[in-house]
Amino acid sequence: MDTTTNTHTTDTRPLAYSYRRFSSVKQEEGDSLRRQKDIAKECAKEHNLHLVDNDEYSFLDRAKSAYSGANFNDDDSQLRRFYELVKSGAIPKGSYLIVESLDRLSRRHPTEALPRFFELLRAGVNVITGMDKRVYTGEPSEVELIVSIMEMSRSYRESKYKSERVGEAWRDKQELAREKLTPMGATRPAWLTPVYRDVDQGNPKKKPTHYVIDEDKAAIVRQIFQWTLDGYGREVIARKLNEAGVPAFRTEKGWGGSSVAQILKSPTVLGIYQPYRGKGKERVAVGEPIKGLYDPIIDEQTFYEAQRATDRRFRERVTKHPPRYNVWQKILKCTNCHASLNYYTKGAKQPPSLRCYEAGKGKCKARAIRVDRSEAAFKEMLTKVNSLALVQSDARSIQSRLYEVQGRIAEQQGLIAESQKLLLTRRSPTILSMIADADDEIAALQRQEVELEQALAADAITNKEDFLARVDLTSYEGRARANELLKRLGILVTAFKVDDTVRYEVYKKELKIFTMTDSGSDVPIQVKSYNGEVSTAMWKQGDTDELVAHGTFFRKLRKPEDAPKAAQPTGPVPDWSQYDDTLPDEAYELLGITGDEDEPVFHETPMHAPDD
Repeated sequence: MDTTTNTHTTDTRPLAYSYRRFSSVKQEEGDSLRRQKDIAKECAKEHNLHLVDNDEYSFLDRAKSAYSGANFNDDDSQLRRFYELVKSGAIPKGSYLIVESLDRLSRRHPTEALPRFFELLRAGVNVITGMDKRVYTGEPSEVELIVSIMEMSRSYRESKYKSERVGEAWRDKQELAREKLTPMGATRPAWLTPVYRDVDQGNPKKKPTHYVIDEDKAAIVRQIFQWTLDGYGREVIARKLNEAGVPAFRTEKGWGGSSVAQILKSPTVLGIYQPYRGKGKERVAVGEPIKGLYDPIIDEQTFYEAQRATDRRFRERVTKHPPRYNVWQKILKCTNCHASLNYYTKGAKQPPSLRCYEAGKGKCKARAIRVDRSEAAFKEMLTKVNSLALVQSDARSIQSRLYEVQGRIAEQQGLIAESQKLLLTRRSPTILSMIADADDEIAALQRQEVELEQALAADAITNKEDFLARVDLTSYEGRARANELLKRLGILVTAFKVDDTVRYEVYKKELKIFTMTDSGSDVPIQVKSYNGEVSTAMWKQGDTDELVAHGTFFRKLRKPEDAPKAAQPTGPVPDWSQYDDTLPDEAYELLGITGDEDEPVFHETPMHAPDD
């Protein structure tokens, strides 16, 4: 018996439970719930049953479709919970389940609905349908069996017909939108407001004539994109919106990471609508995207930059940052064990450090590196790689276009991946054509990517002091931009501390390009180059006291006597005859140097970076 109800009373009547369900949110505003509740009370009274109606034994599925099976298959299904309580014995045999009609339990095909119905009856639970006043027991009569099958068949056909009619109407709307850019009714992005003719105001069956942008909501969307470009993740953005009291678009519960992600991924911000058919895992795109159905609120460059940023965060599994953005995030590794060096602090009185992840678990002997010292090395590294885009507007413009192109490449790669999944279920010339078109588009975009990277490489930092004075490594956004730039360049750094000296090895796309040695605050950071571009940058910046290294041969580079202090010398490249000693012929061969000595060409020797 139900211990929550009958143990402490003298009520010996059989127990009855009510199952209520409605399939859409709009029905909650109507009379459906009250009607089903009243029917349960009337049936319990008519059959002299004790209706259990406390919170623990209340079974209500809100906005759950019985045609799709969501009212039984969803994780939070109350009907499934009822079945589980029956199986566990919490609901005893001889109890009754009261429903308005059998279609409240299921609108699936009778071959699926009938066995589940019989499962309940065989478990000793009787079913009462309030509309036709029938009582189904463990051994239904032939008439009851036929009636149940006919009722289930009717419910299924009715829902199937309705679904097909709704689907046809929706496809008609999609075709009108594609051919004539006709608004698709109230279905629209949250930042658009439908406009109706005066005579159609308040009539839900009438279609709007057009949409207008809600500038307040559009400003929120633009802020979300800007925060993404500034390095904030979706969970942080959601928290910032909630802390600022910004109401969410679709719910009163506030912003969440998923709602932010949906906005960032949706091409509707570009004024593009992609028709779909099906639901859940069966949802697939129908035809080409429809451009111009809405007014755009985000430009394409910003959109694709944000796609690239979110895609990178997903691949790198970035979850959180310290209050001050860690500029070394996903860049700095331990030389000893190749684990990441993470932001670490012992307390408010201790300066923050970068500590090897494995050392924190006692598996590596690497010593922690103070953050303030590491950031001096970070600044020096920026001056030796192609980071002019952090301070120069034309270089920044090229970088933004590069991010856009890379975002478009990721989009086409995603389209190919989705199309390949569809090919597993059905072979289609259309799908194969889509894959081929996307592949051609990727090839064209990759050519643009190379051209933009070459344009960025043509710019170099010549005045180190001016660059360091202008680069923003103070704000969260500025530090995030610097970190993102280095990751785009394929920079990876390993570090190891011995006594008071920290040695950094800098790799670019798995080639070691230079090292930095930090011996303490009173000694300038020493740089040794393994790369021609780095050597040229050092020379142009006037770093004459630093060692230039190629392969295993090290020579001190003299500064031209006529060059001013801390300024770039004249001429495209240094006069390499200024080496203290002339290198032997076999040395040039080992170094990969070809051409005239005055204008050497360097072929970088692979220096494999440690594994992640």
